[in-house]
Amino acid sequence: MLTVTEAINEIKNLASAVAETDNICISESLDRVLSSDLISPINVPQSNNSAMDGYAYCHKDAVSKQFYLPVSQRITPGMSPKPLVKNSAARIFTGGEIPLNADTVVAQEHCVRRNNDIAICESTAKGSNIRPLGQDIKLGCRVFVKGKSIHPQEIGMLASMGISHISVFRPLRVAIISTGDELIGTEDALDKGLIYNSNLPMLKALLRDINAIAYDLGNIKDDKGLISNALLKGATECDVIITAGGMSVGEEDHLKDVIRSLGTINFWRVLIKPGKPIAFGNIKGTPVIGLPGNPGSVFVTFHVLVKPFLFKCQGRTGVEPLILKARANFSRAGEKREVYHRASTNTAGDTVSLLPNQSSGVLSTACSGNVFVRQRIGETIRHEDLVDVLPY
Repeated sequence: MLTVTEAINEIKNLASAVAETDNICISESLDRVLSSDLISPINVPQSNNSAMDGYAYCHKDAVSKQFYLPVSQRITPGMSPKPLVKNSAARIFTGGEIPLNADTVVAQEHCVRRNNDIAICESTAKGSNIRPLGQDIKLGCRVFVKGKSIHPQEIGMLASMGISHISVFRPLRVAIISTGDELIGTEDALDKGLIYNSNLPMLKALLRDINAIAYDLGNIKDDKGLISNALLKGATECDVIITAGGMSVGEEDHLKDVIRSLGTINFWRVLIKPGKPIAFGNIKGTPVIGLPGNPGSVFVTFHVLVKPFLFKCQGRTGVEPLILKARANFSRAGEKREVYHRASTNTAGDTVSLLPNQSSGVLSTACSGNVFVRQRIGETIRHEDLVDVLPY
């Protein structure tokens, strides 16, 4: 049985990014992944400009004139100024281009203006209040690397360089399948012995959250032939298959055997709690990840094990989860598996408390919490120990 670290390393080694790319408008690029490095075609800003409303002048001239200067021109953003007349100042507004011969800007509130002359009342160091050419981005520099995920701030930065379209990896197509005779859809009547299928809607949402396309192949009855047909359809149409249920050792748990009959299983079972009966395999070149059937286990194993694999398939860099530290507001004896407790942090985020019901069949604690507390194999956690927390 693999440890969590061993399982993550193995599935990441088996992951490969989709080859196809799309050329898309930046307004449609949120959460997409760059398929090549991006080099800046310009300097941002393209010229030295004023950081505030005030007056631009040559510091040496101002000193020689005891900081009394006539105003020789007015500069607004977007205009091209004339060179500054010697021993004068230019009225300038935030974002206005600094004229040739000027090297300092003084804030307007630090000046007194009478008619066409100003008196600089507060000492301003040479070079003050000027945003230099290329301060944000320099011409020819590598702004983003291949594998960068695009967020709103990246879209703004792309626009600031005049870039309207970028090359990104196409979205990952993920088939999702659940199994179980007892599962029904939310539109069906709940008869005795049946339960609503929470895994498929949750997996759809989890995939949407990372900008992957979910292909819902439905809930399949515990029948080897039906399961085989669904898996083959997923292997033909999608990049990855994720299943939920049927991975344990019960008489009706057929998924593992069907996957093996159609392809290969690289490993089965991981030392993780919740979620030990998880498998990774391959059908006709398409990776298959078999998750347990309990919804709490699906939620945990998707975040801990599945996301790093899918991120790499999407072409992303930096696929490791964010791990923070917080003080434990609880004590917990060590266990034989690596445990991911559903938990919540205080407002400051520096203290973490476990939620009361950690059953693998319970989703309510995932809704009440905001982090997992990672407890390594055999690790004893004492009150106020610093522990690993993984936001979700």
